[in-house]
This record gives sequence, structure tokens and C-alpha cells, in this order.
Amino acid sequence: MTVSRYFIDFLNAEIGLDVDSIGIMHVERAIDERLRATRSPHAAAYQALLQTDAGERQALIEAVVVGETWFFRDREAFHTAARLARQQFAGSPLRLLSLPCSTGEEPYSLAMALLDAGMPPDSFHIDAIDISAEAIAAAGRGIYGSNAFRGRQLDFRARHFTAVAGGQRLNDPVRARVRFRQGNLFDPALLAGEAPYDLVFCRNVLIYFDRDAQQRAISTLCARLAPHGLLFVGPAESGLLVRAQLRPAGIPLAFAFHPPATDEPAPRRMPRPAPCGRCACRQQHRRRPPRRRASRLRRRRPPRRRPWPTAWTTHDGWPMAVTSTRPRPSANA
Repeated sequence: MTVSRYFIDFLNAEIGLDVDSIGIMHVERAIDERLRATRSPHAAAYQALLQTDAGERQALIEAVVVGETWFFRDREAFHTAARLARQQFAGSPLRLLSLPCSTGEEPYSLAMALLDAGMPPDSFHIDAIDISAEAIAAAGRGIYGSNAFRGRQLDFRARHFTAVAGGQRLNDPVRARVRFRQGNLFDPALLAGEAPYDLVFCRNVLIYFDRDAQQRAISTLCARLAPHGLLFVGPAESGLLVRAQLRPAGIPLAFAFHPPATDEPAPRRMPRPAPCGRCACRQQHRRRPPRRRASRLRRRRPPRRRPWPTAWTTHDGWPMAVTSTRPRPSANA
């Protein structure tokens, strides 16, 4: 089926999704799946259902959301969080936020990193938020298969997990440090009334938003971040935060940023160019400098002075001309 403009606008308005970032085929498969699940005869009937059924809107979002994650993904960020927790945030309870948390691998990795670093269990608290109710339920169960354990450094599995019939079950001391809840990053009431967070993890999700949604998401995250806090993003998202005037923390491979300084002046915006007036497209064109026309007249090179023979002689019986670079005598000489 061909995805209509309604579904593209719906996903962009609800979760800020740029359909091109995940591929139109992925969205088509998700819509086809929901068409079969709801027994809608065609896309127009399913569109009418979305407009009236909030549960089906959430079900479509669940089918579209990409939940690829695993424990200690880009582990340098977790080591950095544990080191900063010991050095800079000692004394008061540390507040951390993981958004979106998917099925819980990221916030649980944070809890394991802090516990392994010697942090007391009551010295930190982690809030984990995701838009998917199914992902939140899976995180609450705390049972993970082999796909959640990748890489060679898997020593944490022996310390914090217990083998069960369905895979590996996370131990209760780690699960107790994380509080899960369902929420939307673009909800204005998200985390309203909560105290600011010292460390915020929002990794590998901004790349799926369009430009406007990226700006709104970064503004929301900075509003929830303490002035001394750090925002961790994915490796491909650092340029977005630099463009938003966030300050890099300068920690290699951590991709951590400080919130913008309040006393810094706002970045100067370049004025928009005026319409070119050369075409009917009404687009904004920058005036180009006039092109210089190359001269059609080429400079003639002076003729090469060739030597001319002044005398003749012989060498082994063969005639040989004796040349000279003197100018030739004129005909009148």
C-alpha cells in the first residue's frame, strides 16, 4: 500500500517522527499490520478509526517505534556517569533520567554501573520513560534474552543476573533503583513538578525526528536538566546539540553536553534573502555575483626564434650546418 499524507503527518505530530529516517517500507508494514489486526477493509476506514480511537493510535505508535537496544551500549557513557557520580555529585542523592528507555537496558545499565562503582543504593535514583506501554511492561519483568547481551565484556551478567527458563532475570537490587513510567517526550506536562536531573540519557532517538521536533526535544531536555548537569546523546547526534548552543563536556567517547549558559547572548540569525524575481517559483535565492566573461581574444605568443645556418661543413663525409643564434640579416643589408 502507499502511505497517505495523513499517516505521515499523524506520526510527526504524535512522536515527531521523520518517516524517511526509518524508511517508508517500515511504516507501510506497521500500517498493514494494524489494518489486519483491526479488520479494516481499506486505509480510509483505518484512518477514520484512528481519529476516534485513542487506543488504536497508541497501537500504531507501538508498531512503528524502533526498539533496538542492549546492555551497556556505547559503554563509555556509563563509565563516565559512574565516575562523575563519585567525584562531582557526592553528598546529595543523584537524580538520573533515561528517555526513551525502551525495554529497560539503558537505565538498568546505569544502575549496574553506579553500583559497581561503589555507590550506595540509596545515593541515586533513576527515572525511565518510554512512549511504548509494551516496552515498559517488558522492562518491569526484567527478563532478557541473548540479544540484550552483546560484545565481549559481559562480566556484569554473572554479578547482576540469574538464569531462568526465559533467559536471564535481573536481580532485585538493580531493579529497585529504577522507576518506569509511560510518557511522551513532546507532552508539555511531562515530568511537571519534578526536580531537575543531574544526568539525562537521551541517546539514539533525536536522529529519527525532523528538524522542528529535534529543537523541541532538546528544549524539553534542557528544561529538565540541572544547571550543572550533563546530557548524554548518541554518537550521531552530537552535531545537533552543538547547533543548539549546548557546550561539549570534552569527555572522549561519552558524547556528553552541558546545558547552554543563561548569560550567553542568543546566536545571531542571518537575514533571509529577498526573492530573486527571476522565476515564478517564489523561492528564496541568494544573489550570485556576476560571472566574468572570458576574453575571446587570446594573447598571441611571440614566435620562437629559430637558429639559421651560417656555414656548412662536413663530418665523416656528411654535410653539417653550423648554426648561430644571431639575428638574420635584413634583405637591405
